[in-house]
Amino acid sequence: MDPSYRCLRQNIRRNLNMGIASTSSINFTVPFFPVIAARFGATNTDYALLNSIPALLTILSTLPASAIIARFRKQKRIAACIMLASRLCFPLMALLPIFSGSQVKLLILLVGLYTAANTISTVSWQAIMGELIPLQYRNKVFAQRNVYSSFVGMGIVLIAGWYIDHYSFPVGYQTAFILGTACGLIECFYFIKLYVPSENAGSSCMDEPAVLSGNPRRATASERLKAFARTFQFQAGSDFYLFCAAAVIFSFTWMMAWPVFTKVKVDMLHATNSQISIDTVAAAIGSLLGFRFWLRIADRKGNALTLFLSALGIACNPLMWIFASSMKAVYIADLLGAFVTAGFTQSLFNRQLELLPPPSRQKAIAFYTTLSQMAAVVAPIFGMKLYEWIDLDAMLVVSSIARTFGALTLLIILLPVVQRFLTRKKNLSA
Repeated sequence: MDPSYRCLRQNIRRNLNMGIASTSSINFTVPFFPVIAARFGATNTDYALLNSIPALLTILSTLPASAIIARFRKQKRIAACIMLASRLCFPLMALLPIFSGSQVKLLILLVGLYTAANTISTVSWQAIMGELIPLQYRNKVFAQRNVYSSFVGMGIVLIAGWYIDHYSFPVGYQTAFILGTACGLIECFYFIKLYVPSENAGSSCMDEPAVLSGNPRRATASERLKAFARTFQFQAGSDFYLFCAAAVIFSFTWMMAWPVFTKVKVDMLHATNSQISIDTVAAAIGSLLGFRFWLRIADRKGNALTLFLSALGIACNPLMWIFASSMKAVYIADLLGAFVTAGFTQSLFNRQLELLPPPSRQKAIAFYTTLSQMAAVVAPIFGMKLYEWIDLDAMLVVSSIARTFGALTLLIILLPVVQRFLTRKKNLSA
C-alpha cells in the first residue's frame, strides 16, 4: 500500500476517534450549563452573559494565541496542551457547589475559559485538517465524523441526563463532569496521535525572530515590535474578507435569540436534565439527517450556495418557537434547527478552506473566529434586552427577519457581478 495513502487512512481513523471522544466530552457537560446556572439562581443578565463572556474571552485570546502558535512548526503539541487545559475546566466546574457565594459568576467565568481555550485548539485542528485531508475527501470525511459522533453523543447525553436527575444535586452532575473530563483526555490523546507531515520535516520553527536565527546582534525594540506585528499578518484575497463580513452579519442575527431560547426551556418550561438530554438527542438526530442531506447539496451546488440555503433555513427556525408551548414542541424546533445548522457549520468550514491558501489557514481562521465572536459578545445581550422591551412572539419574528437579512448577505457575495469584480481585482493584483 502506498505509504501516503496508509498515512491518510490512519489520520482519518484517528480524527474519527477524536471526534467521538470530543462529542462524548461535550455531551457529558455542555448541555447542562444552563440548568446548573438555573440551580445557582441565574437571572436574565446571567443567561446573556453565559453566551457573551465566553465570546469576549475568545476574542481576547484566539487571534493572538493562533498567531503565536503559527510561528512554530510543532503546532500540534501546543494545541494539544491548550485542548487539555480546556477539558480541565470541567472538574473545576464540578467543585463549584463547595463555594458559598457567586457560584453563577464563577460558572460563567469557567465556561468562558473553557470556550476560549477550546476555540483556540479548534482553530488549530481546522488548520491541520486543511493539510491532512485532501480537498476531494473533505466533505465525506467530515460528514462521516459528524455522523458517528452524533450517534455516540445521543447515547451519552441520554445517560448523563438520566443520571443527573436520579441522583441528588450536586453528585449527579459532578460525576457527569468527571466523565466528561475523562473523554476529553481521550480526545487529546487521539489529537496528538495525528501525523502532520509539515511537523515531521525541516527545522523546528518557522519564521523565527532575528535573535534565534544565528544573528548574534540583539534585536532592537523596534525590530521586535515589527516582528510581533508580522505575527498577525496573513495572505487572503478580497473574496475571503467579503465572506467574513457576510458571515459575521449573519452570526450576529443568528445569536440574538440564543439566550431567549435557553430562558424559555429552563425558566418558562422548567425543563429537567432528562428533558434537556432528550432535546439534545433531538438536535443530534436533526444533525445526522442534515449532514447527509447537505453533503449531497454541497457536492452538487458547491459549499458557497449550500451556506446560503442552510442559513435561510436557520432564519425560519425562530418562527417555530412561537408555537413552543411545551418541551415536545421544543424538541421538534431544535430537531429542525439542527438539521439546517448542520449544513451551515459544515459548509462554513469547507468554504473557509476553499478560500484560504495553506500557509494562511491558521491565522485567517483565527481572524474569522475573532470577528464572529465579536458578534457573539453583543448579540446575546442585545437579544435579551430586545426580549425585555417587546414580548416573546414579537422578538422571535424580529429575529427571523434579521436572520433572513443576514442570509441574503451570504447570497449577495455570490452574485455574478460581485464574482466578476473579485476576479478582475485578483487579476490586476497578480
